[in-house]
Amino acid sequence: MPCTTRALILALFLSLISPPVSAQTPPLERGIAITSPDVLALIEKRSFSLTAFMSPGWQPGAPTTPANNTTLAALPEFERVLSGIRREIGEIKKANPGSGIGMSFDNKRLFDHTNLTSPTARFALIGVVQRLDRTYKQASTCGEVRLLYRLEYQRDTPEGIAMSRLPMTFNLVMHAKDPSSPLTCRDIAKRWMAAGDSTLTGRAYVDVLFSDAGPLSIITPALVDRLETNLQALRMPSSSLPEFGGAARQSR
Repeated sequence: MPCTTRALILALFLSLISPPVSAQTPPLERGIAITSPDVLALIEKRSFSLTAFMSPGWQPGAPTTPANNTTLAALPEFERVLSGIRREIGEIKKANPGSGIGMSFDNKRLFDHTNLTSPTARFALIGVVQRLDRTYKQASTCGEVRLLYRLEYQRDTPEGIAMSRLPMTFNLVMHAKDPSSPLTCRDIAKRWMAAGDSTLTGRAYVDVLFSDAGPLSIITPALVDRLETNLQALRMPSSSLPEFGGAARQSR
């Protein structure tokens, strides 16, 4: 047996008996993304709700109560978003005769856009992701930080409280810093790495994120670049399109 072949077999054997890499390294998202639901709920209450970012008079880190979609829909900045979504759903309805909102249109069910103005629905913060890798697009802003929001509802019913998340998300894309800021991209990367290395949890960890040296302390509405949407506007079950196992029309 050639030496090269024996070496490959030995390497394979050692890889099988070695402990998994995941047991030796920190989680992949450390310093890259914030995904803990408890932490995100606390972040949202520090002026990081979607309503807070779209409201005038925003104050960094100020205690806020995440608002429902009735409040959100009343904001002039959000009205333009609503108009665009309603227009697109109208076009999809025209292109799909027999479609509509509600269980009676199960074969061609449209997204219920009334959830976007409902007092029992809201957009919850489900993730904060740093994309410093996108610095190549605009070096002066050191890439992006993205705030991800998912549509959800909570309603009282005769059987109790009903709650669920719906097939729609908003991606609030921010510049990682203002071009005039003296901070360098290296400085910002160090902030995220330090936060990722922290062993604190809960409120103490959120305090680190918003501290003077924390990565979220420099995020403000002035850094908003764009708002992206991902919406399942039309859904058809597999009984309607058995050859495809169902279909979902995605709107971006």
